Amino acid sequence: MLDQGNVNCLPSKNEIWSAKVADLGHHATRFGIALGAASDMAAVRKRKREMVEALIAMHLDRYKTTGAELVMGEAKFTGSKTLDVRLNDGGTRTLTGERIFLNPWNSRVNSIGARSGRVRALNEY
Repeated sequence: MLDQGNVNCLPSKNEIWSAKVADLGHHATRFGIALGAASDMAAVRKRKREMVEALIAMHLDRYKTTGAELVMGEAKFTGSKTLDVRLNDGGTRTLTGERIFLNPWNSRVNSIGARSGRVRALNEY
């Protein structure tokens, strides 16, 4: 039996749960239950994407209530306290501040920052 608690990512849990249901259906006849179901991976992906979109919308709505500005894009340091950001929805912005908090969504940001020494953990300030 798969322990869902050991999987860290909700989209992975979503797909793993679909696989678990399919596996249970595969063994249904052992329990006297006849099923004629087949896996539909397009439906599994659709279910996962809908869950992810709903979670993103929920978190963005919560963030907007804080009054803070959320800038989403790809950024690079152009100075010790300056970032140039290529915005996800087009255009660019230059941001400056005494402290810059980055929320890296991918390992590329983590590995570049770690190698360059330009990105510090929040607890290092």
